[in-house]
Order: sequence, then structure tokens, then C-alpha cells
Amino acid sequence: MDDKRFSVDSSPYTGLANVYDELTEDDLPDKWIGFLAQQQLLPNPPVSLGDLGCGTGVLAVRLAQRGYHVVGVDNSSSMLTFAHQRAMEEKVKVRWLNQDMRYLRWPQGLPAPAGFLCTRDALNYMPSCEDLLKLCHCVYGLLDKNGWFAFDVLGPMRIQQLQAGAWHVVDDEMAIIHATEVDVTGKIYHDVTGFQRLQGNNYQRFDEHHIQMFYPQNDIEGLLKEAGFAKILAFGDFGESEISLSDRMTFVAIKK
Repeated sequence: MDDKRFSVDSSPYTGLANVYDELTEDDLPDKWIGFLAQQQLLPNPPVSLGDLGCGTGVLAVRLAQRGYHVVGVDNSSSMLTFAHQRAMEEKVKVRWLNQDMRYLRWPQGLPAPAGFLCTRDALNYMPSCEDLLKLCHCVYGLLDKNGWFAFDVLGPMRIQQLQAGAWHVVDDEMAIIHATEVDVTGKIYHDVTGFQRLQGNNYQRFDEHHIQMFYPQNDIEGLLKEAGFAKILAFGDFGESEISLSDRMTFVAIKK
């Protein structure tokens, strides 16, 4: 289509970063903070915490507002641009790292982290069990003694919804079409096409293709044990449902 009203951006998490917050306006950050408090995982600040796959920084900024030294890690520089802007607006300090979390390098001068978070199914972007194990080893090695690793992944009920799934969001400022498929190996394919209004009748179009992987509870627990974690807890939707019926599986792993 040769139309100057449209500009196309196909870089992953570039176009989507511009509308990500509008698409994820929910209570998940509050649920995570409440869950961490319920599990007695939040020590008195200041201690260091890491937020892996931090995206636009919503949870990282919330934790920084509570007095924690937070390091936010994401592989998308576009998402981190919005995260940095959020921290500036909220007048809190967060260290942002544009890194692959499988090869995380903790900032020099900061104490070893008391805990790592990885939310909004960012772990499902690990393409294989080998990659997930590599991440678990990395987290374990960086954690302080008795440190914890808490994360959520896609649950069985969500996988059912993603099989030949299709969603759309349309308002005055954007239109998003999201189609999904799940193959027999558990690989999840996301095709996202969006149009974001710029000025007047001008729109920015983006097309993104994402691949995630479904990891069953037993596989995750086995990889955490192999990485060295001593105590592993698993919950369905923060304890609100059975794991077999959960939208998200939530895990807490404690270092020896």
C-alpha cells in the first residue's frame, strides 16, 4: 500500500512499546506487591531487587517508590525508554539495563540482590529448556544468601485461549489486531498488527511477530532444582486457583 498517511515499523517491541501501557492497564503490579508481602519476601528497604523483563517499568518504579534499590532489565531499548521516562516523572531512581537476562551482569557497587522478579510471562520468551536453565543459573549465582526468584508464566487455561486465538482493540487513538497459535511442542506464535494515531489523519503502523514457549509446572520445578534452588513454591494465579486451571502460574524459588 503506497499511502503517505501510514508509516510502517516492524522492529519487535518498538511499535508495541508505544501502546504497551494502554494494553496492559490492570492490577497485576498490585497483585505482585501484595503477593510478595504475603509471602514475606519484601525485607525492610533499602535492599537491592532486580526486575527482569521489566518492560515499561511499572513494577520497578512501584518498588523504587517503597525505598528499594531497583535494577530493571529488558532486551528492548524502546520499552526501556518509556521506563526511564516513568521513573523521571515519578522522581525515583532506577537503574535500567538493556541486556539479555540469560547473561545478566549485575551493576558494580550494588549489593547482591535480595530477590529477582520476572512478571507478565517474560520467562515464556525463553526459547528452550536450555535457555531457561541458563537464566536460572544466572539468577542463582547473582542472588544474595537466602535470596529469592519470583516469577509468573503462562498457565494451562491461557494456553487453551491462545490456540487459534484472535483479539482486537479499537479506540480513537489506536487499533490493534492480535492473532495467536500454539503448536504441538508448546511453541506460541503471536502476530500483532497495530495502527497508532499520530497527528490528524496520520497513523503509524507496526507489525510484530513474537514467539513464546509454554513450560509445564514439572519442567520449571526441575530446572529450578537443577540450578540449585532449595525451596520451590508454585501457585495458580497467586493462590486463587488450582494450577491446572490457572491463567498464570506463579513460582517462588529460594536460594540455599
